[in-house]
Amino acid sequence: MKFRFLTIVSLAVMTLPVNAEKRLHFDLDYHYNLGLSQRIMGISMSPNDVDYMEGHSLHFALRYDITKRLSAGAGIGIDAYLSGAGNYGKTPLYATCRYKIITDKSFFKGLYGFTNVGYSISGRPMYRGAMFDLGVGWPIMLTKNFGINLQLGYDLSQSKKHPTTIVYTLPDGQTVVEKTKKDMIRHSLSFGVGITF
Repeated sequence: MKFRFLTIVSLAVMTLPVNAEKRLHFDLDYHYNLGLSQRIMGISMSPNDVDYMEGHSLHFALRYDITKRLSAGAGIGIDAYLSGAGNYGKTPLYATCRYKIITDKSFFKGLYGFTNVGYSISGRPMYRGAMFDLGVGWPIMLTKNFGINLQLGYDLSQSKKHPTTIVYTLPDGQTVVEKTKKDMIRHSLSFGVGITF
């Protein structure tokens, strides 16, 4: 019984590349994240409050076409979030899902909606925390299996135990500086360009 099961599984795995050849996709994307706001200790800050707020992401994903319109997969990335209030990095592992909105032969053929949901693994100087992306994308195919990918979306990034300096004044006029670690949330508008094959 075990031998039959292993034989069936082995045959299925060996035939997968043949059947999946045109259904398997690799994506390499760069994103510029224009910071809209960030929140730490219940205080919201805009880019004007901290001089600047931006980010840069490089993501690699492997996707499989489940149907003609729907594909799903997994990815890994390197993210850097910069602001006048401090910088932090993340290495997210995430699940990705795309749904093609337009599949006919129009100019915007392949236009899709996408979402990425994941969590960043920790390790210095990277921080743990959730990540979420939602947006639209458009692959401009240069050949049958290679194209340029454009994306516009929303990026949510959480940084757990982000180093924070708190400065406050006591009633007697004494200034106190406290270094602590607090969770931070960043909201950004994301502009992406990449390759897909």
